[in-house]
Amino acid sequence: MNTGFSVDPGLLLAGILLLVGVVAASMASRFRIPSLLMFLGLGMLVADDGLTCNMVFCYVDADGDGHGAGVANPINGTAAAPAVCPAGQVGLDDDCDDGDDTIHPGAIEMCNLIDDDCDLTIDDGLSCEVITCYADTDGDGILDFADNCPTVASNDLNDTDGDGRGDACDECTDTD
Repeated sequence: MNTGFSVDPGLLLAGILLLVGVVAASMASRFRIPSLLMFLGLGMLVADDGLTCNMVFCYVDADGDGHGAGVANPINGTAAAPAVCPAGQVGLDDDCDDGDDTIHPGAIEMCNLIDDDCDLTIDDGLSCEVITCYADTDGDGILDFADNCPTVASNDLNDTDGDGRGDACDECTDTD
């Protein structure tokens, strides 16, 4: 039996959204949550039809550091099977060198003329002077490059015979 009553689907949807909006505003004032946030939250609950309900964008992570790069690979999911990135792909598109697992956002910046942490600044915040260190093998406080007797501790740099070896470690100190 046809009652002659029909409803336009667009009008029905508008009515449902209006009702959800009124409920969201009422609940928002009661729980002190912004109305728009509550409206969107309720709308997501109402709109979940069990079909595609979430999507993630995945990016190849060639170096395995948890940060990807390149073209997005959209993955669809459902309420029953949420979208997840397949092996070798991640949800982050922020790796500035996907061929080196030590270079990615959050990596420790080092003095190496490379942007290790992908913030577009090389060696940022570091003082990267080249420092040359010299040994003091005998521990006498005179560095080996200036010590004419680097294996014997002595503050005496005398070289009586002028052979370049200090008197403290020279068995032969005669001048003839």
